[in-house]
Amino acid sequence: MKDRLAQPARFRGSSWSSPHRIVRMLRGAPRATYELSRARLALRTLGIADIEQRNALSSDRGRDPDAARPDDAEIAARAGFVIERLASRMPFRSDCLVRALAAQSWLTQRGIATRIVIGAQFSPSREFGPHAWLSYGETIVTGGDVAPYTVLYDG
Repeated sequence: MKDRLAQPARFRGSSWSSPHRIVRMLRGAPRATYELSRARLALRTLGIADIEQRNALSSDRGRDPDAARPDDAEIAARAGFVIERLASRMPFRSDCLVRALAAQSWLTQRGIATRIVIGAQFSPSREFGPHAWLSYGETIVTGGDVAPYTVLYDG
């Protein structure tokens, strides 16, 4: 399972160093700010049942990668890119679960089915390092490199 989810999403056909990168980020910034704020507020009362419910809602309302439109992967990558970049600039803490919730909400409204996955990294000193990420099929939208994590919940 680790190998399947090891690659973060990437834009197709454009260089990350191109001037279009800034334009794309600025275009998505208001939406990302809104979704990150909503996700942070939702986190106060969120439980595992709520994550299951969100995954089911996304699956019901969205297109799976098998039935995707040609630009769905690009939209998911762009949303993940903008969410990841703006999260560290928010005036509140936007950890991995907040980022995954924000991106999932954004993509569900665009008709793209995603799921939140929760995992943990166990160190030799028995420290527990939890992590959450958003996946679109086999692609990681938010959460970066998840290879070192063991999946605990894959709704």
